Amino acid sequence: MGAHFRCPQLGIMLWTAVLCLGVQRADRRFGIWPNSTKMINAIAPHVDRKGEYLASTPEVPVYYLYDKSSRRRWHSLFGMEYKDEKGKYYSGDEAYEAAVGAGKFDVIVLDGLTDPRADDIIASAVRGNPHYRLPAEIPFRDANGTSE
Repeated sequence: MGAHFRCPQLGIMLWTAVLCLGVQRADRRFGIWPNSTKMINAIAPHVDRKGEYLASTPEVPVYYLYDKSSRRRWHSLFGMEYKDEKGKYYSGDEAYEAAVGAGKFDVIVLDGLTDPRADDIIASAVRGNPHYRLPAEIPFRDANGTSE
């Protein structure tokens, strides 16, 4: 071993630098996520073990409402398949339109950021649909900006 490995100061300096970079990165990552408290409070009364739900990011309500619902009840915007009462099969954008039009979901949570195209399709299917009402519109702010 060389003389520089015998000096503990070099190891301490390297460890400190890595720690500082890690703390900075962790702080940035923490700031990316918006506060979901208002959203969870708004949808919690409408969630139970029997319903079907659609969310831009279903992981958040699944995590916070695990005691009220199961993961299988939540659907995401990353591809969908739907079969209507007559047995007709839909996939992709048509599946969202058909499922929302038929009132398949008890709660729909859109964030406007995950998949804006799918959000627009779903929002247009909800407009004027007697199965749905808007209980809350919750703007949020994260590291990437503000959503409505």
